Amino acid sequence: MCKKCIVLLRVSTSHQDLEAQKNKVIAAAIADDYNKEEIAIVEKKESAIKLKEEERETLNEMKN
Repeated sequence: MCKKCIVLLRVSTSHQDLEAQKNKVIAAAIADDYNKEEIAIVEKKESAIKLKEEERETLNEMKN
């Protein structure tokens, strides 16, 4: 059986570090027994404050 860990990473300001967030989440997935080949990452810098759910690109990419 193939398992997959889908990780949604999103930051909305230039003050937030997408790479640091990615490293922490990958480490957590590996600690939960996923290997790197089983981790799918969806990431983007985008603000979601005024967006409807269907307008959020990273969320829609993750759902697909």
